[in-house]
Amino acid sequence: MENPPLTEEQLEIVRAGAPNIRAVRRHMGMTQQQFADAYGLSLTSVRDWEQGRHVPESAALSYLRMIALDPEGTLKIRRENQLTSV
Repeated sequence: MENPPLTEEQLEIVRAGAPNIRAVRRHMGMTQQQFADAYGLSLTSVRDWEQGRHVPESAALSYLRMIALDPEGTLKIRRENQLTSV
């Protein structure tokens, strides 16, 4: 399967470093708790990142970029992995 090129908006997310998780979460219509639960993150981490108290570490940053680039696709993969892990 061929990957389509990134849109300008997606490229900007990658270039900018840490994505704006609050904007992504709000775009999806999720509360912080729903976002944390959906993506397997701690509520405390989501709050701290959104409020600028902490910066995500490398692995978390990569995961957050994936979520920002394709929130639904990342959620789908996460759900599929949860089903096959049982």
